[in-house]
This record gives sequence, C-alpha cells and structure tokens, in this order.
Amino acid sequence: RAGVELPENYAISLRWTALEPTCLICAIWGFNTAQDWDEFRAAAAQFSAPAQNIVYADLEGHIGYQTPGNIPIRAEGHSGEYPVPGWTGEYEWQRYIPFEQLPFAFNPPEGYIATANNAVVGPEYPYMISQQFAHGFRARRIVDLIEGAPALIDAAYIQKMHGDNMDLLAAELVPVLMEIPLESQDLVAARDLFQGWDYQMDMDSAPAALYAAFWKQLLSGTFEDQLPEYSGPDGGARWMQVTRQILYDPASPWWDDQTTPQVESRDDIFNRSLEAALGELQQAAGKDPSKWAWGDLHTLTFYHQVMDSF
Repeated sequence: RAGVELPENYAISLRWTALEPTCLICAIWGFNTAQDWDEFRAAAAQFSAPAQNIVYADLEGHIGYQTPGNIPIRAEGHSGEYPVPGWTGEYEWQRYIPFEQLPFAFNPPEGYIATANNAVVGPEYPYMISQQFAHGFRARRIVDLIEGAPALIDAAYIQKMHGDNMDLLAAELVPVLMEIPLESQDLVAARDLFQGWDYQMDMDSAPAALYAAFWKQLLSGTFEDQLPEYSGPDGGARWMQVTRQILYDPASPWWDDQTTPQVESRDDIFNRSLEAALGELQQAAGKDPSKWAWGDLHTLTFYHQVMDSF
C-alpha cells in the first residue's frame, strides 16, 4: 500500500533515535539538580528519546515548556509514515532539528501552560515534528478549567481537574440530537435522559451510558459502510474530530448509508443510532433508565496467563 516497487529479495528495517548511543541518564540527573531555567534546558538538550512534553516551574514563580528529543529532518516529500526504499539512500535522515529551534516557552503571557499531546506548533513551523498529534480535546478542557477557575487554583482544584470526565464532543453532539425530530415516542423518552446533563462521563451516570452507546452506533452507522474493514472507526480523538467536521452539514455524503437505495441525512442516522443505542442498553442493563450506569458497562477484567488457567 506504500507504493514501493520491491525487488525480489528485500528486508524491512527500522531506524529509531532511541537505539542510538546517548546519555539519557545525564538528562534525568540534570533535571534533578537544575537550579534555574537555563540549567533545566541544558538538561533537556540531552534528553534524546523519546521526544516528550516537559514543563518547568521554580520557586521564583517562573514557568516554562520544552520539547526535547532527537527529531530527524527528513528528505523532502517524506513524512516517515510509510516505508520507503532504504537501498537508494534517497530517504536518509538529513540531520536532527537543532535543539535551539525545538518548541519552547518561558513565562508565556497567558500565565499558564497546557499540554496534552496536542500539536504545540502551527503550520508556520519550519520542521515536521510529527503528523500524529492528539486533536486538542484534552488540552482545550485543561484551558477551560484553568481559565474558568472560580478562585486561585489550589491543590483541591487540581485534584478536581485530574478527575474531570467531561466529553467535549458530547457537548456538541447532544445539543444537535436534542433539536432534530425523532421517529418515535420511545426515542423521545430516551433523549429526555440528556436534559440537564453536564457531559461528565461519571461512573454512576445514566446519560453517560446512553451517550456512549449512541456514539458507538453513530460511528458505525456513519462510516463503516464507506470504509474498508481494516480502517473502521475506533472512537478515538481522530474520529471525534472527523465527526465534528460533518456535524453541521446534514447533507454530507458521509451520512448516507451506501447499503440502502435511499439517501440518508444526518437526522436519519441520528435516529437510527439512538434507536440502536436504546436497544443495546435495554438488553445490557434493563429497561429502567434509572438503573443504567456508565461504570457498569465500561469495565475491564484482567486475566493472569498462568494463575487463571487453574
């Protein structure tokens, strides 16, 4: 699928910065002994792999951010995402991005730093760090909580931030669902569960359970008919962003179910998805919505490969 014309005999190889000789422990030691921002950055310059988001704070009230790591500058037109011929030398790494040109911030005007694996540079940045970043939902929520803090942020508020379960896509999807005409009173009754919901995916939340089922069915009903099986939607942040892109376009061709002769709209798929979600929940958790709880459905059981075999 990468479009590489392969010789009869070939092998696949991988080059990784973490396998090159460096003094990573020097960076860790430097972080532990740094007395100021300059010494912190000197330590970060030795943090070769893997690339990280590192934040800084000191007793003087200064804060900072640094991207460290050996990040290769690749041949033009090559992103590193797909295999390339290694026997030509055409795609060899040119060099590493100089440390002084890696993204950093010191005492930014906002007065805070929010990082959650989101892109830290825009398209104007001259080098490619990666083409795979988180799509900003977590970072956006961190910023919202910081800027919306009712008072000075203390340890208790930080604890609240860490325990926050708000689904930012739910805050966009549910208001749309609340406005569209539904095809039955059963669906209207189910939708009423979202009235007043704060979009927190709490363990004891019935609306959270219904939303999770609806989101699962919405993804399936929207995309699986038009995509190959190996690239179907998994519900992660990428698919959240994709869904946001078409949410306010009710006639987007993505909403149409290619397996039927008619042309479906967004509202049709929302109706189907809510109906399927309702059926799934009733089968899994009973017909009484007051007894639905996200924590009862969202579980994981760990098995020991040896001890559980007895």
